[in-house]
Amino acid sequence: MGVTTGDTENQIDHIAIARRWRLSLQDVRTKRGADVSSDHHLLVAKIKLKLLGKKRTKAKRWKFNIGRLKDPKIVTEYQLSLRNRFSALQHLNEYEEDINSTWELTRDAIIKTCEETLGFIQQNRKRWISEKTWETICERRQDKERILNAKTRQQKRQTTEKYVKRDKEVKKRCKQDKRDYVEQLAQQAESACGKGDIMSLYNTIRQLGSKPLNNNTPVKDKSGVTLSKLEDQLGRWKEHFQEVLNRPPPTDPPNLEAGPTLNIEVGDIMEAEVITAIRHLKNGKAGGIDNTHPEPLKLMDNVSLSHLHHLLNRIWNEEYISEDWHKGLLVKLPKKGNTSLCNKIGKELRCYRSPAKY
Repeated sequence: MGVTTGDTENQIDHIAIARRWRLSLQDVRTKRGADVSSDHHLLVAKIKLKLLGKKRTKAKRWKFNIGRLKDPKIVTEYQLSLRNRFSALQHLNEYEEDINSTWELTRDAIIKTCEETLGFIQQNRKRWISEKTWETICERRQDKERILNAKTRQQKRQTTEKYVKRDKEVKKRCKQDKRDYVEQLAQQAESACGKGDIMSLYNTIRQLGSKPLNNNTPVKDKSGVTLSKLEDQLGRWKEHFQEVLNRPPPTDPPNLEAGPTLNIEVGDIMEAEVITAIRHLKNGKAGGIDNTHPEPLKLMDNVSLSHLHHLLNRIWNEEYISEDWHKGLLVKLPKKGNTSLCNKIGKELRCYRSPAKY
């Protein structure tokens, strides 16, 4: 709340509010323990406003930390946990459980195993800050607490000097870590370009490049009027895809003669076919609506593959697909031009990470 200059303390931090909103300001607090690398203290105000509408909260899709599968111990732990879950599902009677229920149990077993063994990618830390720098930041935070707990002016002056020195060290380390991080990414991009790995090259350049694109641009209807409500935008997207995907039949259809009968195998799916299909999945792809990634599927052992093989044969013989596999995700991919028009944005992503792709 204040700064010390010699034997006096000046109050320099205030919250200014317009006269119109003076009744909305309910409380003001000083967070003296917040380490913001400054002689100022953090001020937090509680303001109550009456809004016109309630904003809908969007459910966040968490990403599993697939990179942990490079550790052999994590792979063994993942396979053991998944084997135990699928072993517990073997007692299910296929006549009592329908395909939807069986698939939901299979999906939940894979997702819960990934949650326990892999965890989620944490976004609260900067990737380029090293562990040594984080330790220095924690020490600076402790110096900040010593300043707040100082009882005499001399103690406060001494702890402030230590805090200033620690703060300079933190800034110096952060600059060096950022420089090393950029250099490492540049080497990775050069290596990926030499190997012809376009996906890794693109991802590396995107980390070094500009800001992410804003995909939340409101769309317009056919007359050019901007649609601000979510219901109207979804209706426009529905209309757009109905026009794109539903084409009228050809006016002059070709006359195709019946060809010879093909000898196609229509028996049960073999387990080797399921293994081959899983092994041919590409790594690094995003999970579908069921949030299953190809890397965990490739690490299934014999017990897990046997359960999945049995489920696929039931789907093949009963000719019924789970309801989850009928759902898809709509991802807006901006192109050049006016991104508020539906014909300039849009691509439909089906749930290609589910076993229905096999």
